[in-house]
Amino acid sequence: MEREASLSCLALTMTPGTAARLSARAKRGLAIVSGLARGVDAIAHQGATSVGGHAIGVPGTGIDVCYPKEYRKLYEKVLERGAIISELPTGSHPAPENFPVRNRIFAGMPRGVGIVEGKQYSGLLITARLAMEFGREVLACRAT
Repeated sequence: MEREASLSCLALTMTPGTAARLSARAKRGLAIVSGLARGVDAIAHQGATSVGGHAIGVPGTGIDVCYPKEYRKLYEKVLERGAIISELPTGSHPAPENFPVRNRIFAGMPRGVGIVEGKQYSGLLITARLAMEFGREVLACRAT
């Protein structure tokens, strides 16, 4: 079986045009892998699942804890179209130390990591560094 192409999406901002292009690629087989966080993670997963694409969520919680809570419907859609994975025990609630650790999972799973915009000491850049260490492609662009 041929390995499906996948991309982790990380960004502070995403334009509607970027979201539309990402959804179109998801429709053609690009799997979206992210941390299920607010913002671009949710936009990328919503876009992928709305066109029948695949999505993999890697929350900074146990797989039985939906965070943020208002993403329950998105969480269920991701489960239908892919998977929710975590190395944290069930029942683990969000804690600041969980998020940078889970970033190494979605830096290593996909073939590439796309970064739209990040601050100098952000989790985005931690993930980009990890992806490079794992030999993954790192695609970066400036949001306009």
